[in-house]
Amino acid sequence: ILVLLCMVAFSNLALAEKTALAKVTIITNDNQIPKQVQTLWRDGFEECTEKGIDTSKSLNGLKIHFSKEPKDNALYIIACGGPGYNRPFIVIAFDAAKNRMQRVAFPNVSGDEISAEFVVYNPVWNNQDMTLSTFGKDRGLGDCGQKATYKWMFPKLDSRFALVKQYNKDECDGRTDNFPQTWPLQK
Repeated sequence: ILVLLCMVAFSNLALAEKTALAKVTIITNDNQIPKQVQTLWRDGFEECTEKGIDTSKSLNGLKIHFSKEPKDNALYIIACGGPGYNRPFIVIAFDAAKNRMQRVAFPNVSGDEISAEFVVYNPVWNNQDMTLSTFGKDRGLGDCGQKATYKWMFPKLDSRFALVKQYNKDECDGRTDNFPQTWPLQK
């Protein structure tokens, strides 16, 4: 019993430590984004819509900082298009010490093909699970489009997001509760 209690206590401690690793800051203006990241954000994304729009007035982006990393080492989830029912965001991993940054790719399953996307729509970060959920709507009602959940695999900046679940629905039928699961593949 003592061994079992120690295992449960250790598991709870490990979980508490894991969830405490990320500090989330809401980005409301450009001054919260390092200059190097701003350059990549503003100049490096052909995939983003409404390229000329000033998103800094309505950013609502996030900085995900892992406590064992230097202050500016973080994931930056930043809007790259105007508000609407589909708000595009990009994610940039930034390592200040090495002055290195990279666009973060997200796996996408479509039919028999797997690809990588660099823009996500309407993202929601879950700090406890270290997941990012997205919903690219085909129309404002949200009855068709693509929903996905990605997990940040390790709290290090050289890690990647893994696709946990994906749902695609092509038919816009007025129902928002019947999205077929496309990942993991159903047997």
